[in-house]
Amino acid sequence: FALQNVDARNLIHNKRSELQLEKYNTVTALTSPSTSEGGGDANHETSTIVDVSITGRVEGNGVREPPLSGVPSGTNVTLAFHVNSSSFEPVNVDGFKNSARAYPIDQSSFSLTFVTNPSITIPLLSPFPNTTTPYFTLAHGEPFADGFWVSQTANSPGGVPLQQQPLNAGFEVHFNRGTLASLDITKCLGSYNYTGLTSFGYTLWALIPDNVAMEINYIGISLSSR
Repeated sequence: FALQNVDARNLIHNKRSELQLEKYNTVTALTSPSTSEGGGDANHETSTIVDVSITGRVEGNGVREPPLSGVPSGTNVTLAFHVNSSSFEPVNVDGFKNSARAYPIDQSSFSLTFVTNPSITIPLLSPFPNTTTPYFTLAHGEPFADGFWVSQTANSPGGVPLQQQPLNAGFEVHFNRGTLASLDITKCLGSYNYTGLTSFGYTLWALIPDNVAMEINYIGISLSSR
């Protein structure tokens, strides 16, 4: 898989976020999410479909194979899917018990859309590897940060394979402790952009996460119920 030089954009995600925070420090503040006393440790009794939308903008593109090879810098990107609030796995992050919940992504709902003319939409790899699961993980309760990530590994970021192989979509974002209201995703509905942001990573990579093929600037993530 051949990559063009993307001007040393393989920096670790926290360094990228520091640079982009300065660039986007005028972005609208966080829309307050739903909150509830008592946090999210209690199991909720009803199932809610939660739509997740992660927006960004292409910073650099080193993909040489179509259809993504022609996507220019500055193109808006949306990663979208939905999860079921009652379907999750408790996760221990860095040894801290129940500090996150991994919600399996509805594979048929997954789309990575580039706003070109015409638009380009890339689904998850199909058939998806039957030994793994695509997760959307919500972290709340770690001693240092709250956040979200998309991965085949529930307890750490990494990414998920796309239909355009060998590309994977990697996303993670972290906020100051207490930004999220709960481990219960239905109590975290709202929009999160740069308020309290500490680090992010939004990339397409090939073969290994450090082999970045496309760098995407994080704009925001929204969670909404149906």
